[in-house]
Amino acid sequence: MPETQKKFPFKLGADPEFNFTIQNRQNSRLRADTLLREFFADKVLGNSGYNLSAGNAGWDGNSATGEIRPKPAFSPKELTQNIGSLLGEINKRSPKAIKMSVRSEMAPVGGHIHFELDTISKATSRAQMSKVQRILSTFYLPIMFGEDRSNLLLRTKGGYGRFSDGRMENGITYEYRSPSAEWLITPKICESTLAFLGAVWYEAIHRPATFKKKNVIWTNDSSGDGLQQLLIRGYELIEGALLHEVRALSKKLEFYPMFKEEIDYILSPTKVMKDKEDAHFCIDLGWKFDTSKPPVKKEINNVKKINELLGHTDVDRWLQLFKIPYNPDTNVKDFVDELKKRILAFDWTLENEYYMFGMRKGIEKTIAQTWDGKFLMGKDQIKTKLDLKAINDVFNRVKSKTCISSTSRNKTIIIGMPYEQRLNRDFKPFINMIYDLEKKENVYKPEVLKTEELHDDTKAMKAEDRGKIHEIMNKPLENENLVEESNRFTVRNEMERMPYGMHPGQMQELFREAQQAEREENPTDNDDCDEDED
Repeated sequence: MPETQKKFPFKLGADPEFNFTIQNRQNSRLRADTLLREFFADKVLGNSGYNLSAGNAGWDGNSATGEIRPKPAFSPKELTQNIGSLLGEINKRSPKAIKMSVRSEMAPVGGHIHFELDTISKATSRAQMSKVQRILSTFYLPIMFGEDRSNLLLRTKGGYGRFSDGRMENGITYEYRSPSAEWLITPKICESTLAFLGAVWYEAIHRPATFKKKNVIWTNDSSGDGLQQLLIRGYELIEGALLHEVRALSKKLEFYPMFKEEIDYILSPTKVMKDKEDAHFCIDLGWKFDTSKPPVKKEINNVKKINELLGHTDVDRWLQLFKIPYNPDTNVKDFVDELKKRILAFDWTLENEYYMFGMRKGIEKTIAQTWDGKFLMGKDQIKTKLDLKAINDVFNRVKSKTCISSTSRNKTIIIGMPYEQRLNRDFKPFINMIYDLEKKENVYKPEVLKTEELHDDTKAMKAEDRGKIHEIMNKPLENENLVEESNRFTVRNEMERMPYGMHPGQMQELFREAQQAEREENPTDNDDCDEDED
């Protein structure tokens, strides 16, 4: 059927939300209101946003969360085009490293959809509209089966997106508030979701007899919300049965023949989830706004080219937005900043999470471990059982002081940097190491170092009989002042974790917390991982 004919007799609208992030990374959320004011500085600010040709781009009650309000349309394709136009305009005006994410782990984001009320729907009683809401949520089930479970759990745990969540708005539209914003990830998912739910809305209002005597539709809101929580946690047998019923019912919808391609796709949760995962739940990737390729090793070592690419960028300001955590040992920040510059210059998306810290003087090579303690490099320096214990102890102390989320730990690499390399600010080997760790054909393979492969020095009485690393790590510091500031609570590190756009009140509170932490801390306790020695 020609696209010009694929329309509903009512308008569809939406006000989906999203989070601004640094390269779609966790714990990197940025304030939407601050960024959009900057991106659209040439536009006149309206009510929580900017009016553009395809609608409005701005923020909702939570000013840290982005929201678009595309112009309504009778056609799912036209509404999708309006959505793409707004998202594309935001992408065009923002730095490449800033991405739009629909994950709720940073803040709950909804994908609310609006249906225009006609004469019949306006006359629908509250009880009847409650039934319409239940019908919509019944048919939303296959869409939910194609969504990220942790994302759904986080959103509903915050009181958002329940099956019973819907409302009339000013007698003009009905807002269906159950969907998450994941349908925003790609144009295909977007258009298919709008077509499917539009077809269900029409049927529920104009042909309610279609749903009579159908046990698949729950009888009250509490039953629906309870079923939702059960399904979010994953019950394949129940999912399979419900999916089968909804697919069969969907073929009876009046608009199914018109939107068969879109509806069949959205009723295939496995296909939909694969498309989302391929886009990393990132709008910019899903809509193919970004076509840049990862840099090659020659480029990331070309300082002249990096400076040229960053020539018109306020580097100091933007580097503060990249949250790569580190311990404030001597010159570690300089290495982290060099990595950040390359990320900013090439829009280099890192697949791994990293935490950097400084090793004591005398440990000559980098030591890197995965979160679960497997060695990626440097294990050849470990000769004895006490050496291994000393290294594991310091890496465990580092982990205990990080703010890495549990969901990120399986891709987190902890890097202990040699003292001489840091002192000489020898950046190239460090940058090349990160590059190699990021390659799919990673030359560094996680390895377990077994104690039985090491010399047993646990009963050695003399220092010369114990491992070199053990002796280095247990050598008393000659001057307490040589120990770097504690990482229990530092304003510098806390600033690295704060979202963009800190308010003055937050700054004052931050300093009060820092002062309290300093009062409580034992000044002679030097068991932190920052153990530099000159």
